[in-house]
Amino acid sequence: MSSPLRLECIPSLVSDALNEAPQNDVEQHSQRVFEGVSATIFRGYREIVDQLPLLIQFAEQCSQRPVADQIDYYISRPFQREKTPCLVLLRSGPGDGEGEIDGAVLLYEFNIRGRGTGIFATDDKSGTRTVLGPPENYSRIVAAAMHALIERGAHVILITYQEMSCDENGIAELMGAGKGQRRAMWTSQRREIRDRLELQPTYDATLATFGKHTRRNLRYYRRKAEEELCCEFIPDVTAEIFGGPFSELLRQANPSIEYEALRERLQWHLRARFRFIAGLRSADGVWLSCIAGRRVHGETMIDWQINHGGYPKASLSTVMRSYFLEHEVGLGSKVLFFEEGTPHTMELSFLKEGAVDLVFRRESLRGFLTATLASRLLANKSFLALCLLNPELRWQRVRC
Repeated sequence: MSSPLRLECIPSLVSDALNEAPQNDVEQHSQRVFEGVSATIFRGYREIVDQLPLLIQFAEQCSQRPVADQIDYYISRPFQREKTPCLVLLRSGPGDGEGEIDGAVLLYEFNIRGRGTGIFATDDKSGTRTVLGPPENYSRIVAAAMHALIERGAHVILITYQEMSCDENGIAELMGAGKGQRRAMWTSQRREIRDRLELQPTYDATLATFGKHTRRNLRYYRRKAEEELCCEFIPDVTAEIFGGPFSELLRQANPSIEYEALRERLQWHLRARFRFIAGLRSADGVWLSCIAGRRVHGETMIDWQINHGGYPKASLSTVMRSYFLEHEVGLGSKVLFFEEGTPHTMELSFLKEGAVDLVFRRESLRGFLTATLASRLLANKSFLALCLLNPELRWQRVRC
């Protein structure tokens, strides 16, 4: 296990990391990364949003329209304020920025005291909204984006994407396919993910895909809540969220999240496109639960759920999911996606999919210091840190 990082070491690590880190005014001109492929890097909310019409058109060709339609949502989330969103746009051609789009990758640079650190990572552990492009080219697109970032001064990069056809030997070849001027190290891991449920034409048919225990709980706790609380499912609670009863739900929710943080999250969510907020209310007017997310092109994304903490035996999370499942099936939704997955037993019936975590870093003193900085300072809030500290990962050296 790694030894604790002494606080007095942090300033020097930050200073060393920042000395060679890419800055926020990086030029955007295209650069050659692979033979016949050039990359342009866009930084910040406005620059990326300006590219959305182009990205949406490209995503339509790749059957990824829901991904492109939600980029503005993801890069504007409140907890991303300490990061700078970056879009790497890949084109075929000589590097003049005018060729056909080959792919795009969305990721974020960690900032410290308002300055870029050269530490980049996706915020998508399922890898479903990181890469735009033909699925069979995902590994090539990701490797090209990493080379472009390293060329611009990045030190440590993590990109998670959906697993397709490329094996480890293929990835190794791509990671060493740069200009050969820099020493670097890379590693990868594959994970099984379950965060997506295919909805059937009817509610009963959807329940039939669950295990016996899950089906029983969904029915039992809903019936119990209806008998004891006379609860009612409200598909749209937008008009209620600023009232006193709804504010009480926020105060009685998860004690690990402060009321003001929940209120800010709720207010921000109201500005999002495609958004919905549904609620569960008792007969005496007490809000028991709310669930928020987005509906985009037949897919329903659940971002978060809040349950009243005063009913520990009611299993309000299960009750709400029972109502919500029935409602989404009635709307004709095809897929239910849970952001970051769910600990609920219904997860056992979710689609089994594969994700690849690819990590790339410079093999230099500054690269080592920056990787150390990432693994220690960001340990409590970063999937990248967990990857860097994983002793089971096998690092390989390349020249890029």
